[in-house]
Amino acid sequence: MTRELRSELLQRAKAMCEHCHKPLFATKFSCASFVCWKCGKQTEVFVDSVDDEEEQGGPESTVTAEPGRFVDWSHTMQSTYVMNHCTHCGAKIGDYYVDEAWLEWLGSGSDPYEPRDGDLWKPYHWVFHVHHIDKNPQNDDPQNLLVVHPECHRLIHKRMIADARNKES
Repeated sequence: MTRELRSELLQRAKAMCEHCHKPLFATKFSCASFVCWKCGKQTEVFVDSVDDEEEQGGPESTVTAEPGRFVDWSHTMQSTYVMNHCTHCGAKIGDYYVDEAWLEWLGSGSDPYEPRDGDLWKPYHWVFHVHHIDKNPQNDDPQNLLVVHPECHRLIHKRMIADARNKES
């Protein structure tokens, strides 16, 4: 399934599970207007809304490579980790400053799951599965596909197995 199709399905679902109609979960957010401390230009930065150990999902979760975010040495932390970098001058942008901006924005009453035009932070990485209604994983017709939470996907398949067993008896 192409990234474009997954994006199209997510837009159609309006970031809601098409099974239980509750919001999907975003694990990363981006801010395209973060000002670099070194060159003063706006650059895109990313923040994880959960620790990697807490991240949910499965093989069908949307995975993307964020521009300007890669492993580098932090003098402050005395270790390496995945950090943001200015896409113009390459300056390291430490998590402390990114997290501070993220928390300040959250504290302003903004809702990261209800983005509005002009919002600084927007969801970037959604956790969802795509369910094939006709049970044929080769049929990627959008009318055959549902955007669902990983747990809802498990419930749908569990119910399908139970229904099949009931028909056999």
